[in-house]
This record gives sequence, structure tokens and C-alpha cells, in this order.
Amino acid sequence: MNYAMDSKDAVFPHQIGIVTELSSTWDQVFVITYTTNPDELSPVPSNVVIMNLNWHKGSKFVAILKLFYFFLKVTLTKDKVVLFSYMTETLSALIAPLAKLLNIRHILWYAHASKPRRLSWCHLWIDKLVTSTQESCPIHSKKVIPIGQAVDQTAFSCPDKRVRSNPSKMQVVHVGRIDPSKNIETIIELFIEKFPSKNSVLNLIGTNSEKYAYYASSLKSRFKSQVDSGQVIFHGKKDQVFINNALCQSDIFLHAFSGSLDKTLIEAILSRTFVISSNQAFIKEFGCLGKVSEFDNLSAFLFQELNIYQQSDASELQSIVDKRYRHAFNYHSRHQWLRKLNQVLLDA
Repeated sequence: MNYAMDSKDAVFPHQIGIVTELSSTWDQVFVITYTTNPDELSPVPSNVVIMNLNWHKGSKFVAILKLFYFFLKVTLTKDKVVLFSYMTETLSALIAPLAKLLNIRHILWYAHASKPRRLSWCHLWIDKLVTSTQESCPIHSKKVIPIGQAVDQTAFSCPDKRVRSNPSKMQVVHVGRIDPSKNIETIIELFIEKFPSKNSVLNLIGTNSEKYAYYASSLKSRFKSQVDSGQVIFHGKKDQVFINNALCQSDIFLHAFSGSLDKTLIEAILSRTFVISSNQAFIKEFGCLGKVSEFDNLSAFLFQELNIYQQSDASELQSIVDKRYRHAFNYHSRHQWLRKLNQVLLDA
């Protein structure tokens, strides 16, 4: 079960790729999904069957009936079925008791700091809960298995990229939702303060969640002069090709989200972009330039990180980029993630 078979989905564009790669290991893959992009389903391998709930269109009651119908259609007609729920704790909460009753092994992927009641309910019934890092899962038990992120190392790649020494035009980027939790106003304020040159650019890639349309509008209004001059650019929703190109052209990925380890951070690292982040999970795994204990707030910490960055030699920064790249490739690339996931699925 997954959220979207759509490479242009704002949150889960990678899920269609994961399905395709899983199909090379399993005899058949049946996908019960919230939504699809019909234009992208023709390249899906022949052993993949898509079952679209159309969850966001029409009656939820009808969608739930379809969920149970699709689930029973597969599990009652096939042998040796394993159920993998990919960030679909709502569907899992509905299906989990029935899967347990039918002795169907059930593995849920969940990587988010929030702890909804439906997740706790799922945890009672499922066999394993896989996540990216310990900090990315609010539940702590023997069922929880961290297996890293699942970033496509071929889609995010800038093999010839090197840290530039004192560039006259700084390219700063942020990829993610334009929501209050991402602290976009802090990112813009720091960019303006630290890189006042008219030649420097901050590229904000991503769109707001539906309920936070006001936030994006308020940012554009508040920083109108920088938006009008082209110093701050709101690109909106973009595909992976655009994002990788933007990362390849950027000096810094500036990030201020305090929750779980954002997948976009790994994408930036694999694209050999220098990441400056206040995210505790990121700092624990990849380190930072200064000392976390010295700073009392997010803005002050990021300000100091940018100071140290500007005072460092390009060779020092390149050494950090290379070290982070090796770690991300070994622990968070899609290849490694699929290997670990398949092991969990087969051992479940």
C-alpha cells in the first residue's frame, strides 16, 4: 500500500520508483494506492498490478470498501503474501487487524516525528515498523527497525561538483514544503543578512500544504522587494530533474526544520551540496561546523554555521562534503535501503 504512483506528487514522488525496483525481487507486486498519474503507469513492469482507491476524490466510504475488496482479492487468492505499507498509517490502521486475523505479515514504513493515534493502533497489530533513523519514529520498541532513507543515488548526482572558493554570486537553495514548520522566514532572513549582494540568489523549491496557503502569501508579501529583484525565488512544485539541476548549481542547502531527518537533506548531500541545518537528527549523523551547545535558538545556530562556512577554506569544506557523501551513499541510498527492506520483508 502506498500514497501515490506519481513522480510529480509533492510529497511522495519516489514511491513509483520504489515499486518498480521491488518488482525485480518479487514474483508479483500488487499496489493499493491513494492516487495515480495515468500518464506514468505504462512503464510499470508487467508483474505490477495497480489498484487505485481514488482516496481524495468522491466518497471515503466507497474508498474504504475498495480497500478491503482489493486486500481480500489478493490475500485470499495468492500464497505467501507479505503486506508492506509505505507511509500509509491510515490504510494500515484499517487493514492491520484483518491482516493479523488472516496471518498476513505486515510491515509498515513510517518516518515522521508526529505520533497519531492510528500509528499507535497499527503498532499493536503489525509485525515490524521500519523507519529511516531512530529519531524519525516516535515509537520505540523491538518492532522498530531503522534502515535509512531511500534516495535514488542516480537521480541526485553531480559528480564533477566542487566547493567554490569565495564565489561572487552565492547560490543558496531550500527544497521542501513552504509550511511554518520548515521555518522558511528564518531561512530568508539569514540569507538576506549573510549574502546581501544583489548577485546572490535563494531558490525556494516546493509548494505549501493546502491549509498553509496564507503562509506562502505572507512570505511573498513580507519579502516583496527581494522577490521582485530576483534575489529570492519561489519556484513552486518541481520534478526531480529540476531539483537535481538546482542542487548541482547551488553552493549551500539551507535548512531549518527541527523534526525528523528530511529526505531532501540526503538528496542535497548526494548532489554534493554543502548542507547547513539545525536539524538535530542531521547533526547527530552528519555533524556541524560549530558546537550545538553554544547556541540557544535556531536562528543563532544557523547564523554561526554560516559564519564558519564563510571563514573556511574551500578544501576544508570539500573534505566535509566528501565525507558526508560517502556516509549518505552507504546508509541512505536507494540501493542500500532496498536491500535492507527486502531483508525485513523476507524475514518477517
